[in-house]
Amino acid sequence: MREDGGMNGYIKRSAWIAATLLGWVVLSLTAHAASFDCAKSLTQIEKFICADAALSKLDEELNAAYKTALRDGKRADAIKQAQKQWIWGRNGCPTSDCLKKTYQARIHELTGTPDEAEVLPQSAQPKEENVDNPTTVKKVSALS
Repeated sequence: MREDGGMNGYIKRSAWIAATLLGWVVLSLTAHAASFDCAKSLTQIEKFICADAALSKLDEELNAAYKTALRDGKRADAIKQAQKQWIWGRNGCPTSDCLKKTYQARIHELTGTPDEAEVLPQSAQPKEENVDNPTTVKKVSALS
């Protein structure tokens, strides 16, 4: 008579199946986080976004708002330039909380909805243009 492990074999197979399913669920969740591939995240900012579900959701919302705003062909170039400068300012955020506020403000700017977010900390705002310091940027409003 062949011994197939009985109850012990059943438990092992069930555990293996459960672990496999859990792995697929985790992979599917991370694959859909943010507006970019989190498996390829390189910067600290991208890692903050991928590690925080609320930031990932804000990143997706911003991506949708940005694409919608670009449909206005008359302002597309200004919106692209402002987005580049916004990214530069965003990358100066030292914390997830700073990132959340920065994302909320940009989404409100792109969608034209009232900004209910708190005022951005000084560290999250791009500096005014300074000809003596080439690392600063000039503030540009894409909506003007």
